[in-house]
Amino acid sequence: MVRKITRSAICLTAGLFALTLGMGAIGAEDKKEDKVPTIEEIMKQGHAGTKSLKAKIESSAKADKWEDAQKSAVLLKAFGEALGKNKPEKGEADSWKKLSVKYSKTTADIASATDKKDAKAVTTALGALGKSCKECHDSHK
Repeated sequence: MVRKITRSAICLTAGLFALTLGMGAIGAEDKKEDKVPTIEEIMKQGHAGTKSLKAKIESSAKADKWEDAQKSAVLLKAFGEALGKNKPEKGEADSWKKLSVKYSKTTADIASATDKKDAKAVTTALGALGKSCKECHDSHK
């Protein structure tokens, strides 16, 4: 009888330990998802080169591949929302706030245009995004 109770207690303890480890792993994974991308990550993935989100949105919209454009636009919009959570290398906090809010709005406009499958609005919003680079870089890079 004592052996059965001891064995049950050991099994229960091992099960709880495994459950605790599993929950810890899930919690660690959730924290990774909450990580705010850096300014450098946002700029490289969002804007740099022909494989950037911006380039993918532009080429997908021109080819009427709206599902692809929407997927990239959702990611770019998430970057837009995350940008202001970072601290720039230099510049005034008020300027950073104003420009990062503007960037966020523009990325949201791009996402909205892809949802509407409006190629002209996508082109206009991407143009606005491209024109905003110099102002932000001059002040904060």
